Order: sequence, then C-alpha cells, then structure tokens
Amino acid sequence: MVFRKGGRLSNQDKWFYNNEEVEIVSSFNYLGIVFSNGGSFMQATKTLVGKGLRSLNSLMSLFRNIKVPINIMFNLFDAYVLSVLNYGCEVWGNINSEVLERVHKKFCKWVLNVKQSTNTLTLYGEFPLFPDFPYTLKEI
Repeated sequence: MVFRKGGRLSNQDKWFYNNEEVEIVSSFNYLGIVFSNGGSFMQATKTLVGKGLRSLNSLMSLFRNIKVPINIMFNLFDAYVLSVLNYGCEVWGNINSEVLERVHKKFCKWVLNVKQSTNTLTLYGEFPLFPDFPYTLKEI
C-alpha cells in the first residue's frame, strides 16, 4: 500500500520482493483495522460499526427474554459492544466519528423503548454519556 494524499501513482512506482512485483492496493486490513491509502480511517470505523452492530444485536436478543436492570445492560454494552467499537482506537482515536456513536444511540433508544426515529436530543437529557461518547484518545 502506498500512502498518499491523492492523485494517481506513476507507472514507474513499482516495488519488488524476491524478484516478484508487490501489488499496490488502496486499502489493507491489518489486525482488524482497515488502513486506506489516503490516511483516512473512515473505512476502519465503518468496519468496526458493522462488527459493533452484530455484537449489539446479539446482546439485545438476549435481553428480549429476561428482565435485566438498566445499569447491568449498560455494563454489558460496555463489555460486549463498546470494546468492539473502541478496538484499535490508539491508532484511529483522534477522530470524532458520528458513525460509531450511532450504535450507542441505537442501544439507548432501545433501552428507553422508543422508536429509532426519536429525536436524539431526548437522549442527551436521559443519559449522561451524550454527546461526548468515548471515541477519542483524550478520554481513554
């Protein structure tokens, strides 16, 4: 992968290893973090959101059949979902990503038993974590 701010690579930009040409790719998944050639971590955060949503859906399916106190639900969210969303934040954690926060909003709206289309500002009054959800290095 060649990191660059944009533009095309010249035809002369070729690298070899053991006399074989190394393929140049636009993104690469290394230890679960997607690196893009432009230096953006948007693809990485989208990948983490997908994994976080799968974890959240598994967690919510468990809560459907049993009554769990809200504080325990949030502790389980932190353990099973937030840990997935924060994976590798030492690398990408300097961004403020709304796509990651959407997973938390979905969970909070589900806990309050309101529609997903409910205004998010309502959540700000109910839960103290908003809007400063922990996805930056300053809070880790």
